[in-house]
Order: sequence, then C-alpha cells, then structure tokens
Amino acid sequence: MLSKRIAAAVIASAMLLSVTSTALTASAYETDTITSSAGVTARSGEDETLVYGDFEYTTNDTGITLTKYIGESTEYQIPWEIDGKKVTKIGDKCFKDSLIITATLPDSVTEIGNNAFSRCKQLEAVTLPKNLEILGDSAFNGCIALTEITIPKTLTKVELSVGGGAFQNCDNLKKAVIEDGTETVPANLFYHSSALEEVVIPESVKTIGKYAFDGCESLKKVKLPSQLETIGTDSFYNCKTLSEIFIPKTLTTVERSSVSEGAFENCDNLKKAVIEDGTETV
Repeated sequence: MLSKRIAAAVIASAMLLSVTSTALTASAYETDTITSSAGVTARSGEDETLVYGDFEYTTNDTGITLTKYIGESTEYQIPWEIDGKKVTKIGDKCFKDSLIITATLPDSVTEIGNNAFSRCKQLEAVTLPKNLEILGDSAFNGCIALTEITIPKTLTKVELSVGGGAFQNCDNLKKAVIEDGTETVPANLFYHSSALEEVVIPESVKTIGKYAFDGCESLKKVKLPSQLETIGTDSFYNCKTLSEIFIPKTLTTVERSSVSEGAFENCDNLKKAVIEDGTETV
C-alpha cells in the first residue's frame, strides 16, 4: 500500500514538472522583445530583425544593414555604427516613400540597395558616402525635389533592371558632379535621368561606361576629359538636346553592340563635333 502511494506521488510530481516546463517554454516563445545593455531591441522571428532608434536592421560578419526607417524626422544623419558594428549598407526600400528632406550617409556605407530612397518626394539634398561602391537599381528613382548630386570616386557599380535607373524620374536633378580622381564613370550611372542638364566629368576619367548617360534628354553640353580612352555602348544614346561634343586624341575605343549604332545614337541636335588636333585614328 505504501509503495502505491509513493508511486502516485512520483507520477504527480512528474506531471507538475512537465506542465511547468511547458509553461516556461511557451512564455519564452511569447516574448516579443529583448533589450541589450546597449539599448538595442531585438524582435523575435525568422528574419531576426533588430531595432535601434528609428531603424530596423540586420547584422552579419561584415557589418550592419539598415532595412527600414521607422522614424518621422525630415532631416536625418544616419549612424556610423550600432552596438559596436559599422553600418555598411542601406538596404532595399529602406527609406522608400519616406518624408525626409535631407539625408547624410556615413562614410562607413559601401552599398545603397535597390529602391533605397525611391519616391522620397521631399528629398532635397543627400550626401553620398566617400566609400560608396555599389548603387542599387532605382535607388533614388522619383526623388523629384533633388536638384544636384555628387558622385564619389569609389563608386564602381550601378545596378540596372527593368525597374529603371538610379536617378530616373528625378524631375529637378539638373546638375551632377563626378568626384575628381574618378577613373571610370560606372555603366548605367545616369540612365534615363531626363532632367540632367549639366555634368562635370573630371580630367582623371579614362572610361565612360555603357548607358552612363543614356536618355539624358536635357543634357546640352558635355566636356569629355582629355585623357579619355573608352566610351561604352550607348553611353550618350538619346541625348536629344546635346549640340556639341569635343573628342580628345586619347580616345581609342568606342564600344557598340549588335543592335547599337554608336555611343551618340539618336542625338538629333548634335550639330558639331570637334576632334582634337593630333588624333591619329578616328
């Protein structure tokens, strides 16, 4: 009889422990946020998205990617680092449709993702980081208040897909300055930037990539650098108001594709071309 009572007590204790364990486990999974000593909040879930101030972000071995701006400020200076790690990327659609007017990006950022600032219709000024390497497809598409942009010499890649160019539909983007020391103007840089009227290309440039100024319908005049060697396929295609061009004697290669008629195709108002004295081959 005593042994039966002992057995019953053991079973009851085991059931109690099982219920307690289940409750603790359920409680752990129901917890939505965890705050570290640095004040960083982590939201549970498969994407492991973290929150810091006005941003959602993810982290990996190379640094921090800002994935979404959740603030309401119209002027914002993006942080250099979060919880001891550098911010290295502005993720896809991070600021899309936000109401920011000015944005300063830290020099730690090397990549701006697809549509990162697209349709920020009040964005008047943005400072690109000095170490920027990759600019995503439609990164600033539809930023209709943006009037001028400076491109850092570190930029090597500008993504382009069916979605459109990095500065497409920027209806008031009139001037672009490419930083001195740049050797290659990246392909697709100002693809279909139809409002662009003036571009400053430094003397250091030796290559202009394909489609770099394709569809810049308002570009009236451009001074090609004296050390230019290569012009890419359709780099000035459809620049309908371009009226004059100076070709330096250093130019040796003008690329074209099987469906292209040349770098200056459809430049309907190109009336004058000056080839520099000393040129040996046209």
